[in-house]
Amino acid sequence: MGDILTIFGSEKLKRHGPTPCEYGTCPKGHYDNQITLLPCNYLALQHYEECEATGNFPIDDIVAKNARIIKEALKTIEIIQRAKLGVI
Repeated sequence: MGDILTIFGSEKLKRHGPTPCEYGTCPKGHYDNQITLLPCNYLALQHYEECEATGNFPIDDIVAKNARIIKEALKTIEIIQRAKLGVI
């Protein structure tokens, strides 16, 4: 099953079975096909949209990392939508 890396330390825990998303019991859906964003990801997206709207991104490593991830995801979504429309 593998190891689980904890958030609060470097100790690795042994995994004892599938996660709730793998069982199909997670309200957010399977991690390969999520129904909704995690609250922290939603807040990061909101912050990105505010910075994008104002053109003012603070100089911060976490903001820069989140912006890169979100921009790449939005680019991927655009490519998929264009492919579905036959625009590509």
